Amino acid sequence: MLANPVVSSAIIGASQPVQLNKMLAAVDRPIDPEIKAKLDEATAEYRFGDALR
Repeated sequence: MLANPVVSSAIIGASQPVQLNKMLAAVDRPIDPEIKAKLDEATAEYRFGDALR
């Protein structure tokens, strides 16, 4: 999420400390460009509101 220039922050939720540790560690791990492209394609209509509907 934070790799997207229009996202200024991400809201995370954890019910256990171990989950929080894993989420925070993920900040330093970049997303594979191929996976990011697939995620962008799958969520395009939701990221740009009603413009594409």
